Amino acid sequence: MAVRRPPLPRLAVGRVRRGDAPPPRGASATVLVPQAHLRPGPWVVASLRRAGFRVLAGSDRSVLGVRRRLGGGAVVRMPAPSDGSAAFADALERTVRAEGVDVVLPLAESALAALAAEAADDLIARVAGPTREQYATLSDKRRLAEVAGAAGVAVLPGVVAGDPGVALPPPPVVVKPIASATRRDDASVAYARPLLAATAEARDRAVARIVDISGRALVQPLVEGERWHVHAWRGPAGGGGVAARVDRSWPPGVGMTCASRVESEPAAVEAALTIMAAVGYRGVASADFIRTSDGVLAVHDVNPRIPFSVAEAITAGLDTPRIAVEIALGRDPDVPESGRGGRYHWASGEARLLVRPGGAAVARQLATVPLHRDAVLDPLARGVALAGVVDLVGTGLRRIPTSLGALRGRS
Repeated sequence: MAVRRPPLPRLAVGRVRRGDAPPPRGASATVLVPQAHLRPGPWVVASLRRAGFRVLAGSDRSVLGVRRRLGGGAVVRMPAPSDGSAAFADALERTVRAEGVDVVLPLAESALAALAAEAADDLIARVAGPTREQYATLSDKRRLAEVAGAAGVAVLPGVVAGDPGVALPPPPVVVKPIASATRRDDASVAYARPLLAATAEARDRAVARIVDISGRALVQPLVEGERWHVHAWRGPAGGGGVAARVDRSWPPGVGMTCASRVESEPAAVEAALTIMAAVGYRGVASADFIRTSDGVLAVHDVNPRIPFSVAEAITAGLDTPRIAVEIALGRDPDVPESGRGGRYHWASGEARLLVRPGGAAVARQLATVPLHRDAVLDPLARGVALAGVVDLVGTGLRRIPTSLGALRGRS
């Protein structure tokens, strides 16, 4: 149930309700970035500062630690969505009132889910993201499949566990929640990751686990093929995006991008924009596709927010944080053409892969990152810094005992 409070005061700069006339192009605005300690936080905050916005970082972590991670700046203490969606929405609203915030830029699915469930309409109007209905459609994988299919975009097949008369597909399968983030009975927001199951027993365990966390589970046959990740934007007068071919992910095959290359794939970008247009969404989004054996690009996820791999887009010349805020302010964003490529590596994910089969090849590729100006080791910095090496090696070393134990268990 949405929180009902007196309307937020109209601000001199910024958007109060959708459809308001945009402020002048040169006007400054204040942007609140909740959960700014997360992986995309440093990239998003740096992007917005470069664009001239006043940035407030929200976090439930140590203020000094967050400041150090973000290179200084104002930090506001606030609860996380996992502490309760109402408490999170209340904290955001208090900060908006106290600090004169024009735009709220969420970084995580849990934040969008909490706002959709609890935030008052005036606060929702300030979010650089979807409306409640748009979020409900794009975050629900069954509704996403219906919208995408009606718009002519291919979707991966799948069934919802427990639906009457539905048999689960044989393994190997991918088991995922219907919605990535779910508001639970205690008002907290829970997040469930997709699981890969190679046997019927593992499939049934995965279904039980996902249902326990999120209430419903989608089971899809494992489809092998090229994986593509799209960063897309859609504004008042058009849209665009960049696509990256995914080389590795963690967990393998079903998780977040660990390594990717920005390449030309206009069909994937166009498919993402088609889905955004089908629900009337203006803003930024990420979308994931698999090219099936017959050459068809099939969508399996669309997230109407800044993704964790935002560094991938920024390195390729697409400044999605700035674009998201510009659109939220009612402006038509100035997006220069960029033919830049780029290599992206998620340090913590790559470190987990170092101790798995094929880890030597991962290490060799990481060793070449300093040689490429367009390569990024996230979340640390462009190129290679000493801190990045320490973090990468340290994470890998911490994983070795766990991995050796798992190997012994298989023998």
